[in-house]
Amino acid sequence: RKKAIAEATFLATEVPMHIAQASARVLELAAETARVGNRNAITDAASGGVIAASAVRSALMNVRINLQSLKSEKRVKGWVEETGELETKIRTFEQELKETLEERGNIAVDL
Repeated sequence: RKKAIAEATFLATEVPMHIAQASARVLELAAETARVGNRNAITDAASGGVIAASAVRSALMNVRINLQSLKSEKRVKGWVEETGELETKIRTFEQELKETLEERGNIAVDL
């Protein structure tokens, strides 16, 4: 029974971690699109980026709550490190989006 619960918790952690990773990639692409894409579409790219950043944060909340139940130190340590890396990444891309909106669109926003 304990093994089944641990496996289910692992899966319940792994799935949102994959969502966080994929959403971080979407945010990265949105920031790039805003920077180099059609100037008239930068707010569309930025909107997608904001939604992707929210998806990362939401998924990481689920990861963190599940990590509290996992006993495998190696797995937990890796995921804890990755959650920190993803949070740093989304802050970086959000800052990029903000600067692009200000520079290319003359739009001041607080992301």
